[in-house]
Amino acid sequence: VYKRQQMALLKSVKKVKATKIQVIGYAQPSAPQADIALSLDRAIEVRKAVSKLVPKANFITRGAGPKSQPLCAKYKNKCVVVTITQG
Repeated sequence: VYKRQQMALLKSVKKVKATKIQVIGYAQPSAPQADIALSLDRAIEVRKAVSKLVPKANFITRGAGPKSQPLCAKYKNKCVVVTITQG
């Protein structure tokens, strides 16, 4: 399921003329410092994939650690949220 969702996202991003793409990673609570590093790693990997499709976009990438994200509840907060702002 994850790969299918990821590919759908990448195909939709390719069609967008984005000026700003915000990529925020999240992690399941375990150890605060490790959670921040893991969530940032997740966000960076997604940014790499998206930046190949939209190379001229400005990216904001960060790891939110174990901060609760309602969109990620189904995945135990192990996810990345991408927000696209068109110009």
